[in-house]
Amino acid sequence: MSSEAISIVIEQPFDEVYRFLVDPLNFPSWGPAQSSDMRHLGAGDWLVDFQKGPMILRFTEPNLYGVLDYRIFRPGDAPGHLVSVRLLPVGEACELTMIWRQRLGVGDQQFAAECIGIRGYFARLKTLLEADAGD
Repeated sequence: MSSEAISIVIEQPFDEVYRFLVDPLNFPSWGPAQSSDMRHLGAGDWLVDFQKGPMILRFTEPNLYGVLDYRIFRPGDAPGHLVSVRLLPVGEACELTMIWRQRLGVGDQQFAAECIGIRGYFARLKTLLEADAGD
């Protein structure tokens, strides 16, 4: 199985980007969720409508270290694999990095397509946050 580090630099201060990313309700504005209809289930769990159906996203609690890890799984299933996400300050900007791991049963072509999709979500996030800075 493979893994790929996917990163993007966002020309905004770490604190502002972290505040945006740590709020699960902002996820549909840049991530793969199909709608903004997210239902809080308690603690860090949110029910989200994805293309393949409803899934639970379990977000890491807010912290001082830029850790934005999450797990994704179907309702009734055990929590899925951990997706490692970090936001790091880089001068007056910051860098968002995700380690995307190829899961059991996922072929190389699908894994490559997933990585391309994540780069697209990151580009959307960068555009959104950097455009807000100009307002």
